[in-house]
Amino acid sequence: MAQELSRLILHSYEGSYLDNPEFTGTEPLSTAAEPETSDHDVDPTSTLTKTHSTLPEDPAIDLTRNITRTFHGQGHAVFNSGHSYTGEFHQGFMHGKGAFVWADGQRYEGDFENNRISGTGVYTWNGGSKYIGKVENGLRNGRGTFDCCVTKSQYEGDWKEGKLSGFGRLVYNQDNSFYEGTWLSGQKHGTGTMHYESGNVYVGEWSRNVKHGQGRMVWNNRGEEYTGHWERGVPHGYGVYTWKLSHTKNHQLPMQNKYEGEWMNGKRHGHGVFMYASGARYEGEWKDNLKHGKGSCVFENGRSFIGEFCNDRPVLEAPKFQNEYPFIFDLKGMLPANADAAMLEEAIKSINTVILRHTDDLRYIYSYYCQLGVEPGTNEDNHAITRIHLWKFFDECGLKEKGSSYVDLDRAYVEHLKDDPLFHHIYKNPHDVSHHFIFRDFLDVILRVSHLLYNNKENSNQTALLEHGPAASFSYMIKTDILAALAKKRADNMEDTEPAAVPFQKTLLFEVETLFSDRVYQLYTRLTKRFARRTVTVRMLLHIMNDANLITTLSGGSLTITDFIQIVETHIPGVTGDLGSYNLEFEVRKSSQHRL
Repeated sequence: MAQELSRLILHSYEGSYLDNPEFTGTEPLSTAAEPETSDHDVDPTSTLTKTHSTLPEDPAIDLTRNITRTFHGQGHAVFNSGHSYTGEFHQGFMHGKGAFVWADGQRYEGDFENNRISGTGVYTWNGGSKYIGKVENGLRNGRGTFDCCVTKSQYEGDWKEGKLSGFGRLVYNQDNSFYEGTWLSGQKHGTGTMHYESGNVYVGEWSRNVKHGQGRMVWNNRGEEYTGHWERGVPHGYGVYTWKLSHTKNHQLPMQNKYEGEWMNGKRHGHGVFMYASGARYEGEWKDNLKHGKGSCVFENGRSFIGEFCNDRPVLEAPKFQNEYPFIFDLKGMLPANADAAMLEEAIKSINTVILRHTDDLRYIYSYYCQLGVEPGTNEDNHAITRIHLWKFFDECGLKEKGSSYVDLDRAYVEHLKDDPLFHHIYKNPHDVSHHFIFRDFLDVILRVSHLLYNNKENSNQTALLEHGPAASFSYMIKTDILAALAKKRADNMEDTEPAAVPFQKTLLFEVETLFSDRVYQLYTRLTKRFARRTVTVRMLLHIMNDANLITTLSGGSLTITDFIQIVETHIPGVTGDLGSYNLEFEVRKSSQHRL
């Protein structure tokens, strides 16, 4: 649209003149021919489609001045084309407040500046579409709102030269589909959120109306989600894709498939890890959504295969498993060094016998902890037990009174994974709070912890008359610690009898942790990565508080060392010893750091 307004032929004028004989330099209304077509003839709604790549251009006008008498003040001008203007004139120019009406009924009312539509005003089209906001040289420019009566859409935000540019919100229809974010020349560009009519949501970066860059797409209508890099509207680069499954009662497996790794043109391509809802796990190379190249697969019962894959299948035939036992465990470090295959087979058999004997109680306990943190009556699935759940399980079984800290219990589960090519990542980060445990992993944790606490203990060998070795410790811990805790829970009918103030305190604590947990985790990771044990001690935490000027040496200060130790003691029993002594070398896990 031309910045210069169209030249018009005056038919009549009624209004005020400038009566100043010394004023010179005015020009008459031109008798130049009016253009055959003008920008206002374009249907303002014809280009406002769901893509919104373009918007209708604004009507344009122009008016030259009178050489004999100068229009000045209020006036009304009618042109041969049927257009009209009513409003203020200044020294022959339409200038100030006014209204211009085109012959077809379209209208602009607002500010004029030297025969140009500039300032703040309202465009009204015949169909009912309307724009209210800033204009410059006849084009929408600045902040404004456009309502389209044809598509029932509305845009409110920034404009530049007649197009959506800057930050704005476009509501497409009455079904709550909208985009809110940055625009460039009428296209989604930069960062924004798109809510689709289906209920699906994308939050992230855009380029020329397509998803491009980092973003998160949630397909609520089919229970899928992708977070990662996009290119030309499809996943490309590194990202995480999850497929949620329908909810089932008392599940002991993750309720979703999950792929984390590299993508190319919307397909799994490159290195990636696929975690199946069954508990199986594949890590290796992919090509066009298929396992292709070197990879390793761990099945849900604990067996594994490492080798070449081609078109989603092993190149060499994978070993056939007879599945004589429901669960297979790696007993490295739990049997004598001279143990042979027969001893290993007997140990696995004995452990599975213990599991079978207590299977109902173990699955009940697992399901109970899976549901912790899930609001009653919702469809949210807590996919599997997390490390936080494990710590709570350890606490309620009274394991911290057995002489081992949570840190020790975590390490007991991962020590045998040091040289394992499939699970070395767990060994490197044994206290990862985001790690999930399926039912088989939960049993493996109990097995390892029982070996740490009760191996070669006289009581365990006497109580478990039918088992020996790892199975004896395993059976003893289930009977002595786990079933005792379960009996107490069942006696309480799983009811929450905490005081009314406690839920509020928990909610407040949760909100504070939500705000700062990421920063605390980054601090924790930065401090621990220099040390082989990967933990922070109370002494180190005290230095952190002191460096932040939060500790005072004065007894009347807000937080003394004694106060700090007392706070630590409430979350980490055992820090305070006899006669007022402190164990500053006590290890602090991440969740305790959050609460402190």
